Amino acid sequence: MIIRPAEMDDIEAIIEIGKRGHAASENARYEFDVGRTKLLLASFIIGKRTCVFVAVDGDKIVGLLLGQEDEYGYLKMKYATYIATYAEVPGAGKKLLKRFEEWAFNERK
Repeated sequence: MIIRPAEMDDIEAIIEIGKRGHAASENARYEFDVGRTKLLLASFIIGKRTCVFVAVDGDKIVGLLLGQEDEYGYLKMKYATYIATYAEVPGAGKKLLKRFEEWAFNERK
């Protein structure tokens, strides 16, 4: 299994795994909006202060993580937070979080 940044060509596969994650979440009672999700993913993939990482096993995406960098309005410091994470294979979630930490501390400082 590898962890890599998502690409625009991954959006459809991310949508499918996102639907499964949504169905298993506490928000399952709300409708999963595919159109809005596509826009969100595209903006996070190309964003300078956002990231989307996917866990890939063979040729199948088995996990995802969306994150962003933000700033405290009253301090000269930044922080990173993840917006969503979901993994279908044991160990994928931990690897996604490790990659997000690398992005936050090393790439975004």
